[in-house]
Amino acid sequence: MFKYLKYLSLLPILISMIGHMEEIFRGVKEGEVKKQSVMAALNNLFSMLTSAGVFKNDDLEKILPNMPKLIDLIVDFLNSFGVFKRGS
Repeated sequence: MFKYLKYLSLLPILISMIGHMEEIFRGVKEGEVKKQSVMAALNNLFSMLTSAGVFKNDDLEKILPNMPKLIDLIVDFLNSFGVFKRGS
């Protein structure tokens, strides 16, 4: 059970990345561009964490395929509270 805590520790980082991409791409209405930017940043982060021994390649094979769905879920959640405005 405790091995999954390291995955949960990534949630604040992911939320922060999403917020930063929203700021960087303010005015860009295409959410897919923002999501791909977050995914690129996550790939770089995971590469560094794997090199540092925090994650294993097996971990990444489990995590990365689910990230786009998780990003969409977080953005929808934050949109529902007005944190991000649609089309901004």
